Parts: sequence; C-alpha cells; structure tokens
Amino acid sequence: MPALLGLARAIDRFSSWLGVLIGGVTLLMIGVGLFNVFGRFADRYLGTEFSSNSLLELQWYLFSVIFLLGGAYVLSLDEHVRVDVLYGRLPPKRRALINLVGTVLFLLPFCVIVLWVAIPWFGLSYGIQESSSDPGGCCAGRSSCCCPSASCSC
Repeated sequence: MPALLGLARAIDRFSSWLGVLIGGVTLLMIGVGLFNVFGRFADRYLGTEFSSNSLLELQWYLFSVIFLLGGAYVLSLDEHVRVDVLYGRLPPKRRALINLVGTVLFLLPFCVIVLWVAIPWFGLSYGIQESSSDPGGCCAGRSSCCCPSASCSC
C-alpha cells in the first residue's frame, strides 16, 4: 500500500509540474498570437514581413499542446467538465464511485486506444519528416508526439 501511495504522490507531482509547464506554454501562445496580429498590421501598413505561416502554425501547435497535455492537470484538480445533473447532489462516496467507474470504463480504455493508434502514426509522421503543406510552415512530424504524450499523462 505505501508503494501505491508513493506512486500516487509522484503522479500528482508530475501533474502539478505539467500544470506549471502548460501555464508557460499558454503565455508563449498568447505572445505568438499577439506578435502575429501586430506583424500582420506591420506587414500591411509598413511593408515589412513579420508575420509568417510558421508562426501561425506554431500558435496552433501550442494550442494543441495546451489542450492535450493540460487535460491531465485539470483532471488531477478535479476541475474537468462533467454533466452534473445528479452528481452535485450525491454524497462523496457515490461521487468517488462514479469517478472510479468512469475512469475504468471510459478514460483508461480511451487512453489505450489513442496510444494504440497514435504511436504508429507519430512514428510514420516523424520518419517521413512530415511538414506543412503551407509554404514556410512548421515541421508537423515533431508536433504529432503530443497525442501519445497526452494519452500517457492522463
């Protein structure tokens, strides 16, 4: 039993660290978005070339990282979205039972299926050095590792 408690504490520490990391990635995404907005106006009125497809795609990839990896952090805080028509009125033991059943029957199988599908997909994408179809876009192969990573972090 102490080994399982130690494992649970380690997972909680990892989730907390992930939350801090996701906070930094969120600020970075906001900064890239602001730079894109001001860059487009500078491009239009000053004739400069600050904005690019790679920065726009970077913003989308950062959003994907926030959404995919931030799920584990939100889940650890019990702040995830749920339909709580009855859940809010139930006693804590019943809520814990619903959380356990939902995790075992839905979350864990979903994570296994995502891993089963995403790992070969990531290997293929990375192996062929997949890149964006847009001129000057980002390399998509490296960013596709977010799906397996997110599935492991839940």
